[in-house]
Amino acid sequence: MCKFKRSTSEATLYTRYDYEGELIIVSIYVDDIVYTGSSERMLTKFKREMMQRYEMSDLGLLHHFLGMGILQTDQGIFIHQGKNAKSLLMKFGLEDCKPVSIPLQTGEKLKKVDGSELVDEELYRKIVGSLLYLTSTRPDLMYDASLLSRFMNCPTKDIWELQEGF
Repeated sequence: MCKFKRSTSEATLYTRYDYEGELIIVSIYVDDIVYTGSSERMLTKFKREMMQRYEMSDLGLLHHFLGMGILQTDQGIFIHQGKNAKSLLMKFGLEDCKPVSIPLQTGEKLKKVDGSELVDEELYRKIVGSLLYLTSTRPDLMYDASLLSRFMNCPTKDIWELQEGF
């Protein structure tokens, strides 16, 4: 069996091809291990070898990982952060905010100095940081979240009201 090769772009990700070209992908995070591959035979062998070498238990199909929900169906694998998004709304007192499909208007011109009063910088940073984490499963929010992140220093009431639209 060939050795695992560490990803050059993700330190916790490893891949291995066997001599028949079958692939196994393994991700390790602290004490969790997630793996998938192109061959049931290869996955079974990997699991058996790991359980012989290390004390571990098999939790079955992946349902949650790093705060993300994982839904596996015949149509594919879907990753979401529904639970995380709802808890963030509650944490920041925004559970009654109005849902919108596109948070910011296209062509919105934002200014660092817009004449409105300053708001709580620490709270603003926490909210924007949380939004940036959500973009891992919602890339459609990336532009808006990165735009709001430009105002982490001295955010104003006008900018604050834009982020409430999320």
